[in-house]
Amino acid sequence: MGTPQLTRPATGRRTISERVTQPLPHDADKRLRAYALAASAASVGLLALAQPANAQVVYTPANVSITSGDLFLDLNCGPKVQFWLANDLEVFSFSMFQEFAVNGSANASVIVDKNGPAELQTGSVIGSSRSFKNVHRNEQVLAQAFYGSYYGVFSGVDGNWANGEQAYLGLKFDIQGQVHYGWASLQVKASVDHRAVHVNAILLGYAYENTPNQPIQAGQTSSATQPGAEVPQAGTLGALARGAPSLGRCPDVEPHLATRRSRRPR
Repeated sequence: MGTPQLTRPATGRRTISERVTQPLPHDADKRLRAYALAASAASVGLLALAQPANAQVVYTPANVSITSGDLFLDLNCGPKVQFWLANDLEVFSFSMFQEFAVNGSANASVIVDKNGPAELQTGSVIGSSRSFKNVHRNEQVLAQAFYGSYYGVFSGVDGNWANGEQAYLGLKFDIQGQVHYGWASLQVKASVDHRAVHVNAILLGYAYENTPNQPIQAGQTSSATQPGAEVPQAGTLGALARGAPSLGRCPDVEPHLATRRSRRPR
C-alpha cells in the first residue's frame, strides 16, 4: 500500500508557508514602527509601576523647633511611635541642667560613639555595620547645658551635639518584627547665659528605608538619587509609586510642653 497523500482542505486559504510577503508602503511602515515603539515604552512604564516597591526611602521634610518638652516621631505611620526627642530643664537646690535627649520604644536604637549619640555627616552609611545603643527606657543625651553654685560656680556645655552644627542621627527600629534603618536631621545648640541654661534644637527632616535590613545613607531622601536630592511632592502619583505616604501629617510630630522639675541632688 502506498504512502497516503495529505491534501490541504479546500478552504481557499493559503498556509503560512504559501503566503507571499509584500512590503508595506514606506509611510505606513514608518507609522507602524513609531506606534510599536510608543506601545513598548508605555508597557515598560506600566510594568515598572506594577512592580513591588523595593528599597524605597520614605522622607519627610520638617522645620520644628524643640525648645521645651517632647517631640514624637512615628516614621512609618504605624500604630506606635518609634522615637521621641525630649528637651527638659531639671532644677536642683544648687544647680540646673537643660538636657536634649533621645528616647524610644522597644528595639529603638541610635548610632553612638564613646561620647553618646553620634553626629553623622551627609553620606554616612546607617546599617548593620554600625554600633547602635538601645534607647528604650535608656535615654541618650545629645547635648546639655549646666550651671551650679555648690562649693563654687561651675557652668558649661557637653555632648556631641552641643556645637550648633547640622548633622544626622542614625536610627534603627522595628516594623512588624523586622529591622529598618533611618535618620533624623537635627541642629542643636547648647549655651549658658549667666545663670540661664539653654539647649535649642531644630528637627529639619527624617527618613527611613522601608525595605527590612536595607542600609540608608545619612541625608538620603530617595532610593534613586544621591543624598539631598528632591523627591516628588507628597500625594502625587510619583510620590505614591515610590512608596511615600499620602498627604497629611504622617509621620506625625507632636510637640508637648515640658514640666519644670525641682528636686535635690541624688
